[in-house]
Amino acid sequence: MKYLSIKTIEVALNRIVMGDNTFEHRTGTAANSLVAHYFPLSKFTCTPEQIQDISNRKPDLSIERLCDKNENLVPHCFVELKSVIRSNFGDILDQLHDTILYTVDLQDGGLFSAFVIAMKGTEIAFFQFYSYTSLLDEYNIEHYRGFIPLNKLISAYQYFDINDKHSLIDYLKYISKYSMATNTNALSNLGVKSTPQIPFPHIWNLLNKDHENHVHELFMNMANNIPGTDID
Repeated sequence: MKYLSIKTIEVALNRIVMGDNTFEHRTGTAANSLVAHYFPLSKFTCTPEQIQDISNRKPDLSIERLCDKNENLVPHCFVELKSVIRSNFGDILDQLHDTILYTVDLQDGGLFSAFVIAMKGTEIAFFQFYSYTSLLDEYNIEHYRGFIPLNKLISAYQYFDINDKHSLIDYLKYISKYSMATNTNALSNLGVKSTPQIPFPHIWNLLNKDHENHVHELFMNMANNIPGTDID
């Protein structure tokens, strides 16, 4: 079920823009409801403000996935929330970058990937974050400090560079995960915004009915896939 079909989520989102209270907790109410809807307890758990002893940094929400192999909870997605005023997506990503690296116990030579959601009022952006930015640079994959918009597909030649054992069928499976608009012109025509740090359109408005199908698909992509498997 798409999120605007759920009355509590719709009301929580409308309250962000229609009410006098612009504080961050208004964004948090809507975000918590969205997370509960798309990341069910049968597979995920969510921790608010997971404080790290060394840095005292904390992501607003840390979503962990139940690993079928050993029944451990492993990091899956980090969520950062901001009020409708006094914030921007560039600063949000800078904060998330440091927060994620402090939150995750990096193993395997520091190679780590996670999904990321940044939400400012009713605006939302979805990313895959990769700790191994040197590998992204090596393969000429555009990113900002390891963040790549989830709605941006890598090209076929980049895919095969990274996944040399994969076939054309594997690439077709990769792009088939997206039925949504993934090119700059189509996204711009939909009113999807970008930032100076990431010129590719990737910021959606949760109350825009023309965005709902795409946002729903991005949430489902995160809920049904493991981050990083297309670049690892």
